[in-house]
Amino acid sequence: MSSQHIFACDHLVRASIRTASRLTYATGTIDGSHPDTTEMPRKCHDGRAKLRAQYKQERKGAIRELRKDARFLAAEQQKKQKEKDREYNERMKRVFSSLESERAEEKAMEREKMKDKRRAGRK
Repeated sequence: MSSQHIFACDHLVRASIRTASRLTYATGTIDGSHPDTTEMPRKCHDGRAKLRAQYKQERKGAIRELRKDARFLAAEQQKKQKEKDREYNERMKRVFSSLESERAEEKAMEREKMKDKRRAGRK
């Protein structure tokens, strides 16, 4: 090979290195594609993966908290409903007991009437 040929090849190599370095500086990748494509530098990709994982964890945590809150609210609502039911049942017991006592008095009065009628019929 001649020295002129080696110089020409060396010149091409230096030119391609300069072009690659300019492209890398301008776009962030060697091939000149946009850095938002799938061929990103590893550092940027790791950061995105970390953010994605953190987002996923935060989302799961938020869903967990919402479920916990929903369980708490359901338990509180159930307590209130049980208390209302208990009060209602107590009221109904009182009403039924008063009705029973009134009915018992009514029957006792009817029995007395019947006894009086029988006695009146004998005289």
